[in-house]
Amino acid sequence: MRRLPKTNSRLPRSVPWGPVARLLGFATLLVAFAAPAAAQKSNTRTHDGFYLRAGLGGGGLVDAIDGPFWPDVSVSGGSVAFELAVGGTIAPGLVLGGMFAADWVQNPTIEVAGFSAEADTTVGVLGMLGPFIDWYTDPRAGFHLQACIAAARITISDDSGDRSDHQPLGGAILLGVGYDWFVGGEVALGGLLRVTGASLADDGITHNVGAISLLFTFTYH
Repeated sequence: MRRLPKTNSRLPRSVPWGPVARLLGFATLLVAFAAPAAAQKSNTRTHDGFYLRAGLGGGGLVDAIDGPFWPDVSVSGGSVAFELAVGGTIAPGLVLGGMFAADWVQNPTIEVAGFSAEADTTVGVLGMLGPFIDWYTDPRAGFHLQACIAAARITISDDSGDRSDHQPLGGAILLGVGYDWFVGGEVALGGLLRVTGASLADDGITHNVGAISLLFTFTYH
């Protein structure tokens, strides 16, 4: 009876199993690290589509008044700032829309030729309405730059709450820089530093207004 040839249970020497095993191990590690990164990238939130922002904060406002009976008059005080903007994304990270903004001052300080003066003015509101753009330099991040050109009006109320007939009209420019942090879905919370400049006139009296405000913002985008 012929004996069967002995079989060699070891792997063939002709195959370089050591390098292959190392290559397979490296590929496994690469997949293990790459998969979560790819999933995170696919879930990255992006600023796109419909845009809604509301902001509320505070700052300061100065109104330099000039006219026939208003020589070197300055009105200044702390202000409450507000804005509401609605628009849509027209290019990656670029938003176009319409905005209403306001700076509200109560019990302002009034100076005439550098001297304090008393007046019955208790409330002054600078209201602005116009188109705006908001640019996210990286649509997947929160840093953004904002600009608005608006029609503007100042309304003035006295101690009794009656509005003055003197309500100057003009134009304003608003510039802002801010940052948003996504907190869930399309909702982001952030902050905005806003600078406002306006020029208005009524019955030969001109108002050159400057304001700076820091706003807390709520954004759906």
